[in-house]
Amino acid sequence: MASSSARWRASALVLAALAAYANAFPGGFQFDDFNVIVREGAVHSLGAWWDSMPGIRPLLKLSYALCWTAGDGNAAAFHVVNVALHAVNVLLAWGVLRLIFERMGVDADGFAAFAAALLFALHPAHTEAVTYVSGRSSAMMACFYLGALLAWLRRAPCWVSPLLFAGALATKEAAATLPLALLLCEGIDLRAPFRWRQALSRSAPHWAVLALGLAAMAALPRYRDLLAASLAVRPAGEQLALQLGALARHVGVLILAIPPNADPQVSPLPAGLVTIPLAALAVGIALVRVQPWYAFALLWFLLQLAPTNSFLPRLDAANDRQLYLASLGPLALGTLPRGQWRTLLPAEVRALEAMKARSGRERP
Repeated sequence: MASSSARWRASALVLAALAAYANAFPGGFQFDDFNVIVREGAVHSLGAWWDSMPGIRPLLKLSYALCWTAGDGNAAAFHVVNVALHAVNVLLAWGVLRLIFERMGVDADGFAAFAAALLFALHPAHTEAVTYVSGRSSAMMACFYLGALLAWLRRAPCWVSPLLFAGALATKEAAATLPLALLLCEGIDLRAPFRWRQALSRSAPHWAVLALGLAAMAALPRYRDLLAASLAVRPAGEQLALQLGALARHVGVLILAIPPNADPQVSPLPAGLVTIPLAALAVGIALVRVQPWYAFALLWFLLQLAPTNSFLPRLDAANDRQLYLASLGPLALGTLPRGQWRTLLPAEVRALEAMKARSGRERP
């Protein structure tokens, strides 16, 4: 019965994702698509892609080359892959949330995880990441990212998760947050005491992959040029004020108070308001062991936005596709039954950790 229910839920999630974005298939190329795909000869054949390597985002560009070849330059092939990626991501998000809720001791019947994945499938904030061809960078990176996280949560063979993480980094640099996401998942696991040394040891292969990825980026002149160009976009004070506005806009789009926009205008906010995201970060860290559902929502959201909406300036202060992965934490919180949103007393946490420690010592 359980497996039958899981199959029905999986089918419903895929159908929801496909139905929501079926109208994307006739769409054409837009905005940056012309610069990075239509007029970029390096993605017009596999041979041209290979000749352009080493280069930035190699897996993303390989996917462009495959779509261009398969569809003979027609945008429809790109849209088919984008929508398929979204459907896969919905299933991965469902699997990840089921295991995360299990760690927090909530959602015994698995319905909240299903509901959160359904919201992830249908939320209009994800339109850009799915229907805009260049938005594939976010959806494809999320596919590798969530796959790596799911493999790690399921304790798959030790090489699977780091390999998928490498794929995420080779798709989009924002995947660099994954090792910290693993530490977050360890911290909210109320089934066991949290030990920094053990958590770092278990995530060590991912830190090694991150170090190698950063070293490879530093070795490529194109990345150095992009970094120099980024730092020249605007001064630090202006960047801070603009990104506070970007964060406020992201929250507005997430709660449906602001409509999605492919080319949003962001107004800067007073720099003094930086205390708000810093306070949210502090609250999230403080709640990890007593209200992990709140901690996961806050910390996941801030962590996923950190690479694109913090210190490094970008020409566009905000894009809706940056919410694609970041939305998962708040959406998960929103689907939990309210009766499960209670504070764990320190004594309860200590009792849980002591019970786990005793069971570990009693094993032969």
